[in-house]
Amino acid sequence: HQEMTDLVEQIEATADENELKRLMGMIAQKVIDHVRFEERMLFPQIEKSFSTPALEKIEKDLKEAHVPGCVVWEPKFWEKK
Repeated sequence: HQEMTDLVEQIEATADENELKRLMGMIAQKVIDHVRFEERMLFPQIEKSFSTPALEKIEKDLKEAHVPGCVVWEPKFWEKK
């Protein structure tokens, strides 16, 4: 998360279009890498580590706790003009 925060700060500080594209590309790649890690490593390990009833309980709890949209994080960096 700190890497993403640092990249956003760099984006906010740059006026160079090429640098902006490079930084946005870095953010996109980090998100892709993170998702792939979860899909290929984390989730399979979780599925192996927990029983079916435990996984079903986790699923139920996550569905109950889910809030559509992000109510905690304010997307300020793209709202600035």
